[in-house]
Amino acid sequence: MNIRRINMQDDWERVFAVIDEAITIHDEDFNIIHANRAARKLLNLPGSGELNIKCYRAYHGLDELPSSCPFYRSATFRDATSFETYEPFLDKRLDVRAVPRFDPEDRFIGTVHVVRELPKGGVAYTELIHQEQLLQRAMEIAKMGTWEWDIVTNDVYWTGEIYKIYGYDPVTFHPDYQTVTDAMHPDSLDPFLEAIDAALNRNEPFEMDYKLIRTDGQVRTIHTRGEVVFDGDGRPLKMFGTVYDITDRLEANRRFRESEDRFRSIFENASDGIMIADMKTRMNIEANDAICNMLGYTREELLELNVSDLHPEADVPMVIDVFERQFRGEISLANELPMLRKDGTVIYVDVNSVRMDLGGKECLVGFFRDNTERKKAESALRERERQLSESQRIAHIGSWQHNLTTNSVSWSDELYRIFGLDPEKDAGDFDAFFSSIHPEDQPKLKQAIDETLRTGKHFSIEYRFRLKDGRTKILYAQAELAFDETGTQRILSGTGQDITERKQAENRISESLKEKETLLREIHHRVKNNLAIISSLLRLQYRFSGDSKVKGILEDSRNRLHSMALVHENLYRSESFSSIRVDKYVSGLARHLLDVYTMKRVRLEQDIGDVELDIDQIIPLGLIINELMTNSLKHAFEGDGPYVIDISMHASEGVVTLSYRDSGPGLPEGLDLQDAPSLGLQIVHVLAKQLKGTMALDGTYRSRYMLTFPVKGER
Repeated sequence: MNIRRINMQDDWERVFAVIDEAITIHDEDFNIIHANRAARKLLNLPGSGELNIKCYRAYHGLDELPSSCPFYRSATFRDATSFETYEPFLDKRLDVRAVPRFDPEDRFIGTVHVVRELPKGGVAYTELIHQEQLLQRAMEIAKMGTWEWDIVTNDVYWTGEIYKIYGYDPVTFHPDYQTVTDAMHPDSLDPFLEAIDAALNRNEPFEMDYKLIRTDGQVRTIHTRGEVVFDGDGRPLKMFGTVYDITDRLEANRRFRESEDRFRSIFENASDGIMIADMKTRMNIEANDAICNMLGYTREELLELNVSDLHPEADVPMVIDVFERQFRGEISLANELPMLRKDGTVIYVDVNSVRMDLGGKECLVGFFRDNTERKKAESALRERERQLSESQRIAHIGSWQHNLTTNSVSWSDELYRIFGLDPEKDAGDFDAFFSSIHPEDQPKLKQAIDETLRTGKHFSIEYRFRLKDGRTKILYAQAELAFDETGTQRILSGTGQDITERKQAENRISESLKEKETLLREIHHRVKNNLAIISSLLRLQYRFSGDSKVKGILEDSRNRLHSMALVHENLYRSESFSSIRVDKYVSGLARHLLDVYTMKRVRLEQDIGDVELDIDQIIPLGLIINELMTNSLKHAFEGDGPYVIDISMHASEGVVTLSYRDSGPGLPEGLDLQDAPSLGLQIVHVLAKQLKGTMALDGTYRSRYMLTFPVKGER
């Protein structure tokens, strides 16, 4: 078709019906507003109905307009443009013709794309297209734009990057030659015009740096180069070329020159090797001590060598290519380049290079780091990974991954071994895996997986599974949900550990503990019963004794036995055999003594904190309280009362403090507890030492006893 302009009044329905090529009509905002059947099929669009998609999404699978889009050229030259391309998003080779659209007032309102699918070329053609796309991508990354000037019509075509450099909107603005000269900085206008004149009239090479003033007022420095196309009579027809914003690079060079002294200090003292080469002669012109030590040369020897002398002969072409790419700014870091030491050994270095203008010479400054130690570290890391893998094998830990998008499943060899499945026959068979799960555990496993898929939270679970030989095992599984590197595929991955033997051992230990708990409970019960028998014998003796002094001794002994029996009673009824709550124990002991001495006129006040003691400390503590209360009930209270016994106990920072006080007259002045004539007080003193504590009388209240001792394990 020979279409230059298509007006809105044309009968599009007739065109669509006649033409077999794919046709899409775009508005000025890049929306596809019409598409014929061939276009809908080519672009995988709905077969009918309205369209709501950007052209760059339909054709290129992108979220913004690429700078190479024919939309720019059609809008700029107001004319049709044609080209062949390979579109990787569609995986098709296409012949594209883009035609501008105008309204009756001749205003640009969009484009018409006529697209014909071409047979795919051979490997060479595909590679050529691929290289062109890589070049275009590289230019976008490098912020380099291309331009074309039709000298006859004075129209100018820019790629998207140049619009960004000048600060114009590629949709609403159409450049021409005057656009370039109007934006030129006054200092650069005359040199620019002279260079253009020399290129057009004397066919001299066109390459220069100039300054421009952006639409926002910024001044940028641009490097441009171009070529002129002449007709058969030597008249210039077109000029095309590239521009590259070098403002940042020049600013970096300026800063570098301003900090030359600082650089020299860094240069001489850097731990990395630094070497500077003249890219024209490829001779080394400077080297620091670190690179000299790295290669085994003196500085003078290195400055007599060129770049090729420092690399194995077979690798020189590759190394030169890398350095030239670094010089052009295409790359900065090169990994593991081989270098020759003076003694002939080869080392591998990482080289980070920058281009600099030093003393009028275009140089490449390279920063060299010997990665020999890194290679050793990497080797050690691989060894650790091997050891980790071996450890996982020994620990019966397997790993798995389930791609929920593709429904593909992968297992490690260890996981196949755990489940007793064949990696060849059962690979990727999720049904075979799930059928091996114990029927009672299948619901909770499914629930855990569903919850992770719904919330994205990590899960861990134990479940039983059955081997083909009928044995049942237990697996501890963990899993988490993630996405692949593209962010489009959900992947559930995790580990599974065979914990059958551990569970069996835990069950054996649990059963053994239950047996021991039963035995301990029976022992405490029997001790309590035996103490009760002894107490009953003492009570019989008490009844048949006619000596009041003997009766008193027997009664005191029974109370002491009761304080010990009460410990075993509490342990027998407790869920734990390791400790007893002091508050409950003291309450029971005090009630018993009040009942024994029928002291209804005595009021017991108790303030005991959250204190727990083991049997080794609770028995002597109980005997101490028993002796103190017995002493109070027998000797401190005369008359009708009422009287008070106050017991308080608290623990702080591993120390227990017991305060015991009665409302009686107290002990006589000058009485020393260690030399007390009373057997009860002597017992108190001995038991306090057994607790590794101290017992004293309050200096103000002779009826208040203070006992402090460390909690067992805190001494």
